[in-house]
Amino acid sequence: MLGAPDPGDPALKDALAAEAAVAPCDAHLAALAWRAIELMDLGPIPGTRVDALLRALEKPVPPPLPLLLPTGAAIDTVDAAALAGEALALRALTKAHRQNVAAVRGRLDDLARRGPGLHGATRRASALHGLAADAVHYPTAVAKLTAALAAVQRSDGTWGADDLFHVGQALLAVEGADAERALRQGADALAARQEADGGFGSDERSWIACRWMRKLTS
Repeated sequence: MLGAPDPGDPALKDALAAEAAVAPCDAHLAALAWRAIELMDLGPIPGTRVDALLRALEKPVPPPLPLLLPTGAAIDTVDAAALAGEALALRALTKAHRQNVAAVRGRLDDLARRGPGLHGATRRASALHGLAADAVHYPTAVAKLTAALAAVQRSDGTWGADDLFHVGQALLAVEGADAERALRQGADALAARQEADGGFGSDERSWIACRWMRKLTS
């Protein structure tokens, strides 16, 4: 990300990809989608894995509660957990260039229609993250969701009980003044969560924080 590749990066990517390809993975959408995203970040992904995610989207397995997302957010209601899994799957399938498959496009269209009307920052952030990779097709929904998240941000930069990193990840996925203003207003809240070792509690939270800080200093 900082433009300074390490000589060992290619070998490390191959090793991580081989490890992730065979590591156990839960059968619910959020887990399957996140594994697919991890693999795509590391290199080419087998079409069979993308096809399996598409089948899982069409007949989703109910996620466990609380659903622990890669961001560290814990979602303890059935509808919010189902939405988070669907949105993450749509993001993964868009990343895999399957957004024009009828089943995927239909769900993206539906998410764009209902997303701005969803209740709560967690649900809105899930919807925004799910749409952001194909934002060119949904500019109105993306703008409304971003503005809605910015509007309910508290004076301390947080979203109250809604997870800071879950909302921040969604805002980092879009461009625009509302998103940048909310990220800037949340900078102190983010800094307050940095731990003694410089991290933020997990690899994924630290990665979100790194991108967040880079966004504000670029």
